[in-house]
Amino acid sequence: MALIQADRVKETSSTTGTGNFSLSGASTGFRTFKDGVGIGNTCYYVITEGPTYEIGLGTLNATATLARTTVLISSSANAAVNWGSGSKDVFTTYPGVKAVILDDNNELNLASALTVAGAMSGATTLSVKGNASVGGTLNVTDESNLEDVSASGTFDVSGNMSGGGTFNLGGSASIASTLSVTGNQYNSAELTVRGAISGASTLTIGSTISGAGTLNIKGSASIASTLSVTGAQYNSSTFTIRGAISGASTLNVGDAISGAGTLDVKGNVSVGGTLGVTGNQLNSANITSQGNLSAKGTLGVGGAATFDSGIVGKTTLNITGAISSNSTLTVNGAVSSNSTLTTTGAISDGDGSLRDVPQARSLANSANLAATDIGNFVLNTSANNTLGVANGTFGTGQIVSIVNKAGSCTIVSQVGTTGFILAGAASATSTAILADHGVCSLLFIGQNSAFITGNVS
Repeated sequence: MALIQADRVKETSSTTGTGNFSLSGASTGFRTFKDGVGIGNTCYYVITEGPTYEIGLGTLNATATLARTTVLISSSANAAVNWGSGSKDVFTTYPGVKAVILDDNNELNLASALTVAGAMSGATTLSVKGNASVGGTLNVTDESNLEDVSASGTFDVSGNMSGGGTFNLGGSASIASTLSVTGNQYNSAELTVRGAISGASTLTIGSTISGAGTLNIKGSASIASTLSVTGAQYNSSTFTIRGAISGASTLNVGDAISGAGTLDVKGNVSVGGTLGVTGNQLNSANITSQGNLSAKGTLGVGGAATFDSGIVGKTTLNITGAISSNSTLTVNGAVSSNSTLTTTGAISDGDGSLRDVPQARSLANSANLAATDIGNFVLNTSANNTLGVANGTFGTGQIVSIVNKAGSCTIVSQVGTTGFILAGAASATSTAILADHGVCSLLFIGQNSAFITGNVS
């Protein structure tokens, strides 16, 4: 069904009441509604008889009768006229309340929705107080000032874009100057702005967002790919990026920040909640977070790093300045700082707390020491057990400690008589006896030899 604006369509009718109008045939010199409008389509109509009139939107049904779908204006208080007997004229029209015309300045001003199926191009200001819906390209070389924007294609503005409602695009958006929206911003493709980006509510981008000025969002920000802003970035709620985050100035987020790629900020980073990035984090100034920091890649900070909660890193933590945490610092890789490392909680690597020697396992029977014991201690709980050291299990610089809880136990090298060197002894041995309630440590100087210190003979 389509709205048809047909010329020279006029028929007569003797229909009474407020129902559908039966049409009696075309007036001389005119076409029928069936020929001009077509079965199943709609049109604007006029019915008149003397001083009585009705103007509305009608639908031509299958029997070529005109259904009075919507009455716009009538002599009956703008309601459907209850027609009496007599012949009426019925014809198509272009109602003034539906007319779109230029004003004295040759400008088009709309107070309601604008829907364009194809491209829309303007060399000056586009101002719409209602909705704007564009199925193709919207190209404005000057400013664009809209209440709501909805487009399934490209949105291209050479000047500023200002919206009082929702900014919703299915395609790309390119704006040469400022983008300011007081409602939500949704875009399923790329958003490129050479000036500032400002939004009072949610910013959701399906692809890349790039801005040359300030990014200021009072609500949540969700971006499926890269965020690149050369100015400051401010967000009072959650900030989620599935790609890289790049900023030449300050990144300030009031709630959590989450990114799947690189966080690269040349200014400060301030987060009110959790900072979570699965890629690298590079910052040339300070990082301050009131929540947790979680990184599966490298965390590199040129200034100080301060966190009210824990720090969790899967690989390298590299800070040029001080590291300060009011909770746990956990890093599975290297930790490097040119200044002070301060924490009020525990400091641990991937194996446990660096302030303690963790217990690897408890042995009630004889067994070989294993690679999982490196850096930890093994607790022997039964007398006369034999603990073996297999060839090639350990490497240079690795340490294993043994705590003997009951009776003596024997530590045996499985590589012959040169396996162990007891601290202070003149020659090597293949067997060492750990005393009852004794403690010893094995420091390996190669795959087949180790120094043993402690309560051993």
